[in-house]
Amino acid sequence: MEGRAEVGRRPMKTGSLSAAIPCAAAGIHAAAAFAMLLVISPAADPGIPLPARIDWFVGHRELWQASWICWMLGALSLIAFYGWWGTRTASRRVTGIAVVTAVLGACFDLTWEARLVAANRDNVVEVLRGAGFWTTVFANGFYCIAGVILTVVTPGLPWWLRAWTWAIWIVGFGMSAAGAVQWMPGIKITTGVITVLLVPWFVVLGRFLKTSTAPA
Repeated sequence: MEGRAEVGRRPMKTGSLSAAIPCAAAGIHAAAAFAMLLVISPAADPGIPLPARIDWFVGHRELWQASWICWMLGALSLIAFYGWWGTRTASRRVTGIAVVTAVLGACFDLTWEARLVAANRDNVVEVLRGAGFWTTVFANGFYCIAGVILTVVTPGLPWWLRAWTWAIWIVGFGMSAAGAVQWMPGIKITTGVITVLLVPWFVVLGRFLKTSTAPA
């Protein structure tokens, strides 16, 4: 009986769990993008009359909170992806700096997204304004800096994947610039472009890293 128990007991493979990180990040970011489009935008878009925005927020409070929790999970999944990516680069020291930089960005993200979860009809517009500045300029900016560092120290990326990756960081810096001057059309355009580029990129880059390099 003891021998059978040992045969039947299969240890969980941590490699399999870590290999799921790219797909998890892609799925969470896709869900967050739909939440932004369908739930958050009707209350956050300054082009919509303020009374209608407040009414939407009040009438969809639970969905609003769930949407921002999804974005918080997105920040955590990005950190997990960066950490996993960092184990497959040429320099542990440099990738450690990249991950710390990304964590700094996540601090801005999680702080303001938590405030958005807790927002009420009296302060939601003010919190949205602050979140729009701090998350697009600082959180997104630090994420892009971290991504640039990881890209530079990742060996063997094919030209098309390297170009795709750099396109994400360039558009991301554009989002930070648009956020710094509160240019809403620029924020909307760069957010949409990054979403289209980022979600499949998690999977494609993840597959490349799994098949072409071994963990350091």
